Amino acid sequence: MNSDAPFGRLRLKRLVLYGLIAIGAVTASASYGDLHSHNDAKKAVGIGAATLFVLVGVAAVHRLAAESSRVVQARTGGPAAATVEVTVSAAGYIFVFVVALDLFQVSIQNLLLGGAITGVVLGIALQQILGNVFAGVALLLAHPFNIGDRIVLRSAVYGGEVAGTVRSVNLTYVTLQTDNGVLHVPNSGVLASAINTGAVPEKTSNDRAEGTRL
Repeated sequence: MNSDAPFGRLRLKRLVLYGLIAIGAVTASASYGDLHSHNDAKKAVGIGAATLFVLVGVAAVHRLAAESSRVVQARTGGPAAATVEVTVSAAGYIFVFVVALDLFQVSIQNLLLGGAITGVVLGIALQQILGNVFAGVALLLAHPFNIGDRIVLRSAVYGGEVAGTVRSVNLTYVTLQTDNGVLHVPNSGVLASAINTGAVPEKTSNDRAEGTRL
């Protein structure tokens, strides 16, 4: 554990360094840069500061996502870590993109109008996928069960109950090992179900056969 401590501090210092550089780039752009100016020096400062922010911002998001994934993996396992990494990356890159637009002095009015229309279309097309992704994040935060737990899902969607052992949780599905084989349950369905954890394992066919002979 002691040997890992310096490595952890090094990663934290690098994130702080990225943050300071990004703040410096934004400050320089606001104070000395102007992409629409007739002064070549101001244009150069504006372009350079905006480009530096994008490069450092992408590196910072990548590092933060990797660090978050590492911490979650140590506590809950690989599938949850993957969910956190994707979520942190998506939020971070969106933030970098929005700030970069402002630094490059790109008018976002037309982008917002076009983005709103595109967002509606994509939202309808990807409604089910996005619902499962957000449900997966909610399950990660609520943490109602762990990998290896025996659970029972109670929902009218499944016609009653579904029982199985949790094998993995990813962005879209919870994988259960049931008596009838492997079952991939959508995250949105799991989130909408009543969950009984610590369920008593059902008898196998051999157990039932032995009970019949007795």
